[in-house]
Amino acid sequence: MNNQKGMILISLLTVIIVLSILSIGVYSISYSAGRQAQFTRDNAQAYYIAKAGADLVIDDIISIVQNMNEKEEDKKTLEIEFPNEGNATVDVELLNENNAIKEIHIESTGLVKEGKLFGSKNKIQAKLMNNGNLNGAIVIFGVDNDGNIYKFNKNFEDSEELDVTDNQDKKININRPMSFAWDGNDTLILVGNGESDCIISNDLGKTWETKPQKQGNGLDFVFWSEDYGTFYATQTKDSGQSNSGKIFYLDPITSQWKESSKPTEGFKIEKLVQSNDTIVGISKDKKSKITYFKGNLLEYGNKSKDWEIANMVDLENKSISGTYNAITYGDGKFVIVGNNDGKGIILIIDSKTISEGINNDKKKNNNKELNIKVEKIEVNGKLNDVVWTGEKFIAVGDGGTIYTSNDSERGIVWEKVEDIQNNYNFNMVSSHEDYIIAYSQNENAVLISDDGGKSWVQKQDYNYPKLIDIIVISKGDGTFDPNNYNIQWSR
Repeated sequence: MNNQKGMILISLLTVIIVLSILSIGVYSISYSAGRQAQFTRDNAQAYYIAKAGADLVIDDIISIVQNMNEKEEDKKTLEIEFPNEGNATVDVELLNENNAIKEIHIESTGLVKEGKLFGSKNKIQAKLMNNGNLNGAIVIFGVDNDGNIYKFNKNFEDSEELDVTDNQDKKININRPMSFAWDGNDTLILVGNGESDCIISNDLGKTWETKPQKQGNGLDFVFWSEDYGTFYATQTKDSGQSNSGKIFYLDPITSQWKESSKPTEGFKIEKLVQSNDTIVGISKDKKSKITYFKGNLLEYGNKSKDWEIANMVDLENKSISGTYNAITYGDGKFVIVGNNDGKGIILIIDSKTISEGINNDKKKNNNKELNIKVEKIEVNGKLNDVVWTGEKFIAVGDGGTIYTSNDSERGIVWEKVEDIQNNYNFNMVSSHEDYIIAYSQNENAVLISDDGGKSWVQKQDYNYPKLIDIIVISKGDGTFDPNNYNIQWSR
């Protein structure tokens, strides 16, 4: 009997011990889950405090940078309290290059303590960088045949179709786009030869407005005149149509297109370029000839007599025939590229030949057309476009043809770029300082140099739109602009 009671007592004690152990385990699990939940809440709260601290610093970044510059500091730590929530410690670092700010790094640590010895912490980092093209970054704008405008980075990647709207968010589009121009500052212009023939952005592509040439025949080519501070545009409708073969300028005061002088003899200028005091134009219909204008077109109005025609002759006084496709100016020289009898041609005109020799030669010729002697170079392959980079000329054409100019004791020496991977037909080229991009519409390929033409990288991507025209822009000196930046967040 006693043995039986003893066994019952032992069993009861065993059950009590097991239940006690289980209850302790359940409590431990419950306590651990509670702690985990509290930790998760505190950690999330610490993150939001860190983010809020970083946002406050970024909102006040202009005055913070000014204060750091005054004290000649490149690092600064700021403490920000959030009552009943926690506090944020924000470290600000200015990354300098050549005594100019390139980037700003921000690291914010949020702390939630709530009376505990150690609290919960969380961090977030922000990198402030130049915003797109607004301060030194290379940006490429392109337009396709439907008038859609795209923006690319300097690697011709990250294609972005722009939302082209006016200041009332109304979508606008240009018919039959033809040509871009940029004033080197904030204004980008695109013209076309349809009814909607001109749109302008005064903030480098963010917003746009229409600026139609009201006579209705469209515009074919546009360029920026640094000397006279305005845009010039050409119009080349077929003969027989009204208002054909004219030149317009964008009035700097009224911001409206106004008709300007046009050349005599029906010379329909397709492309223009300007030196200090002379504008030179070319036309595919006027082989072996150029037209030129001395002075400011804005002062003359619609006076055709102010333009002159000149015959192009080589150093042996032989007429230079051919199709002139593009013209540019640099280093005191006008350079024209084109083709004749299956070969490419490069014509070099010293600006003094035009600016100093016109009056004397016309007197000798009894006021007949002037013969201008030019240096002529023949190359293999049709040449389609040419650009002056500020250091050299770059000419591009069919079959992968690219020539660069180099100065020597003998004058300009033209060298063919030999290390081109594929013989694509490059029909346009644009540049900004040492950055050069040649574009092939048929093959949807680009050729890029960022060292002034010493080396080239070729890319091809059929996913990109086929472009009618491209332009490279880069405003500013590359230093950080605290008024306009991109933010790259990380944890």
